[in-house]
Amino acid sequence: MKTLNFKKTCRRILSNAAVLLSAAGLCIAVPQGCTDLGTETSSRSHEGISGNAGEKVRVIFKPYIEYPETKAADNSVRNIIVAVYGGGTLVESLDLDSGAEASVELESGKDYSYYAAANIASVEFPLSEEDALGMRATVSPEEPSGGFPMAASGSFTVSGDENTVTVMLQRLYSKIRFKVDLGEVPDLEITSVRIMQAANSVALFSESKAVLTTGGDEASYEELSALNAGSEIELYLPENCQGVLLPDNTDSSGKIPDNIPGKSGVCSYMEVEGEFSGEMEFIGNVTYRFYLGNDETSDFNVVRNTDNTVTMTLLRESISSPTWQVDAGDVYADVPFLLSSSYMRYYHVDKRVSAMKVLMPFSSYYWRDIIRGDNCYIGIAGDSSEDTGVIVRSEDGLNWKTVHNAGSDLSNIAYGNGTFVVTTGTKTILVSAGGQIWTEKEMSSEANSVFFGNGIFLVTGTYGVWRSGDGLNWTAVKTGLTYPTEGAYGNGEYVITSNYLYTAKSTDGITWTRYTNSFDVTAYPASGMTYGNGVFLMTTGGRELLRSTDGYNWKSVQSLSGYGTTSVDFKDGVFAAVARKTIDGRSHYCVMTSLDGEKWTEIFSHLNMSTLVCIL
Repeated sequence: MKTLNFKKTCRRILSNAAVLLSAAGLCIAVPQGCTDLGTETSSRSHEGISGNAGEKVRVIFKPYIEYPETKAADNSVRNIIVAVYGGGTLVESLDLDSGAEASVELESGKDYSYYAAANIASVEFPLSEEDALGMRATVSPEEPSGGFPMAASGSFTVSGDENTVTVMLQRLYSKIRFKVDLGEVPDLEITSVRIMQAANSVALFSESKAVLTTGGDEASYEELSALNAGSEIELYLPENCQGVLLPDNTDSSGKIPDNIPGKSGVCSYMEVEGEFSGEMEFIGNVTYRFYLGNDETSDFNVVRNTDNTVTMTLLRESISSPTWQVDAGDVYADVPFLLSSSYMRYYHVDKRVSAMKVLMPFSSYYWRDIIRGDNCYIGIAGDSSEDTGVIVRSEDGLNWKTVHNAGSDLSNIAYGNGTFVVTTGTKTILVSAGGQIWTEKEMSSEANSVFFGNGIFLVTGTYGVWRSGDGLNWTAVKTGLTYPTEGAYGNGEYVITSNYLYTAKSTDGITWTRYTNSFDVTAYPASGMTYGNGVFLMTTGGRELLRSTDGYNWKSVQSLSGYGTTSVDFKDGVFAAVARKTIDGRSHYCVMTSLDGEKWTEIFSHLNMSTLVCIL
């Protein structure tokens, strides 16, 4: 018996190694390894006296399906059609009924190729081998019910007295073992999981990419129940190797349709929908999407006959940054907050328990600002006519006490590095570590507003801007602004606006570049600014809310048209704002929340003279 030397045929080898994919806060574990690896077509011959050239030799074709490294579930075979080509022309066609062996007599000493198709209806091989190489089969986008379509190809040389060719069948589908780690959003129930843009036909004997796509496999009710209970489910989709389309991309959030024009409609992706229970702050429905492939940034190959594990870990921040990958749709946040009215009244409002509690019913001061520290809340208030002010402190937002009586009105407060800094509108600022004991610090001119970012405090005043790392030692910086007003830190930059049409930006708080604002703020100067979820929000004298992604191109928030916005705060992915609206000729105040600063939802209304908000 003699062993034949067979040419290699290409197939895919499964790799169970995993990498971490982060898409706009969405974490997904995906399999690695989409490399073509050659593997020998399993064949053998019985030793014996080699036949003479031209003699007929029996060749047995034996199907083989179960690769040890592949765990796709369904191995059933209804029928296998094997076409044998010699010299580029069809020589024989065999029907391996139910996967049984079949044989044919072929000439000794000649080279042959074979092509096999299993579980595919009405397969008819062409006379030309070249035409066979281009064969495609229409497939179900969902898990096949009667056995997976499979294919195989290889080549061999006939010799000896009997040969056996092992037909190494490959499923034309990829299998995904999918699991969800609710992570930071345990109150989310998964309501739908499905494959989108699945290929509706597959090339049998070459790497296949979708030409047309359709809806794909979908989780059943029973599978969704298992998924929400922490179990793994299985989904299937036909091979769709679109290639490495974003070779220079290093950010998973860039793996989106906008970046693959012309290909976005043929790349397969998963879509996961969920609904929030309302037990925490979020209410509504959210949709997650991610393109399938060999990595999280550039590869769009869904490879046949592979077993893949995808674990999606949901992050809170992803909900707050809606993109194509995360569609927050009608999601809104119902958060507890502190609210102050004009005359020294703190309200603790929590709609989930229908509570609004008056905390400090004093009447001589006007509230200026509220801020969170690491371990406490600080509120400041003042009386401009009497030129006096107070600082109050609370560890829980409910129980307050006065910790400092100031000899001047108080205007603004910031917190960072364990330190609070309060401006007074005069040359004096107040500094405290922990908010209990306060120290006065003299500035070179009036200090009106203060903010903190990336380890640095910045104070804006009537005649300049000052910079400090500790709140005690200050250095004047040149920004190019006349009458700077409000500022914020975000996206790696400090942004300060002025009473005129200019904004200044800096990455270190020392060197500044001046820009012309796209929005005229001279009529109603900035009264507050904050940053979150990739956007800056600015209030303008209680008239309207402006939104910007770069700090100088500002647009009015259309969803708040008709409202006058007086205050805005940001915490843990959620914006909250106090807005004024007119009902039956009377002004009322309401609290609204937003995830992106553009779409706002009213969560508490009919409040009286409320001007400041602080998310607890």
